[in-house]
Amino acid sequence: MAYKILIVDDDSSTRNLLKIYLSQWGYDCTLAEDGSHGWELYQRGSFDMVLTDWMMPGLQGPELCRKIRSHDKRGYTYIVICTVKDNVKNIVEGIESGADDYVTKPFDRNELKVRITAGERILRLEYTLEKNNERLQRNLTQAAISLESMLPAPCVTPPVYLNWMFRPAAYIGGDLFNVFALDDDRMSIFSIDVSGHGVASALFAVTLSNMLRPWGAAAGARGDGTRYGIDDLASPTVVAATLNERFQLKPPTDLYFTMFYGVYHRQERVLKWVRAGHPAPIHISKNDVVLLEDGDPPIGFLTDYEFTEFQSPLNPGDRLFLYTDGIIDVTSPTFMPFGVDRLKKRLLALSEVPLNEALSTFEKHIIDYRGSEDFDDDLSLLGVEVAESV
Repeated sequence: MAYKILIVDDDSSTRNLLKIYLSQWGYDCTLAEDGSHGWELYQRGSFDMVLTDWMMPGLQGPELCRKIRSHDKRGYTYIVICTVKDNVKNIVEGIESGADDYVTKPFDRNELKVRITAGERILRLEYTLEKNNERLQRNLTQAAISLESMLPAPCVTPPVYLNWMFRPAAYIGGDLFNVFALDDDRMSIFSIDVSGHGVASALFAVTLSNMLRPWGAAAGARGDGTRYGIDDLASPTVVAATLNERFQLKPPTDLYFTMFYGVYHRQERVLKWVRAGHPAPIHISKNDVVLLEDGDPPIGFLTDYEFTEFQSPLNPGDRLFLYTDGIIDVTSPTFMPFGVDRLKKRLLALSEVPLNEALSTFEKHIIDYRGSEDFDDDLSLLGVEVAESV
């Protein structure tokens, strides 16, 4: 591979001498007669390195370095600045302006060769890192698609209406939620937030997802190797205790998770639930808006902890919203957190519109509140509405 080098110098003798040296060493050279000409050529062309003089009429070397560094161009450009200035202050100024290295005039041929060879090594490393990063990004994107495929499908038919919004912070994250029919009467509804972000949290979330699926329950979950089944999944306290026993907080990962796990009994029209450190769900009924605030510590913090089961009526027409703290921690451009109160008010204001429309409208609202589609944490919001026909 012949690296392309842009030589920028207002002295024609220096330009030509540099071209002779660099061409002998196998480089493809382009000449610019001053900084402004060099900047023009750089924007039009594709160069691996720039070898620029410091003192030139018009655009000087340091300013050319700054323009190159601020230019939105794919790939890295290695810059060597040539100067008669050899004191420490000037060298620092050149490096701070964006140069990677320097060589003093009159330059020594062997020293120049060493500087350019060092630049080659940096460029090879940069190329390798870029390709590895592209491969990683492709894998993360594919993993995000796979993880999202594990989320529940929107449901607009009885016994429940179901919809959600999900925005992972870094391609893949540790947020998990789902709804499963356990039998003809009972239905599990849960939301989990694994600490941290990225691959480790996502893999942990996948493990939890598999354990909480009714058809995967018999695969075993308890630390002592005993198996559990549908009746265990139908008991929020058994689920919480089992997961707490299995996933105690410990090195090297130090991962833990918060959880809301509920089981809806359609005949009784009651939701039995456990809240382990998770943000309090919002229950919207025809007469009231309630936060399900009772609860216990997160999963994994305390050994042999006895979790408490609570009950709430969940009648036809009611809505239940499960969410992670990424929602309420979203900040505005003025750093004001979104907060629980604003979340309650916004969801209540949308209570008269269909659930899918409510979730879609809310997602647009929180993006507007943030002023950006980039978020610091995973965002997930699961909405469940009990059908009037239940």
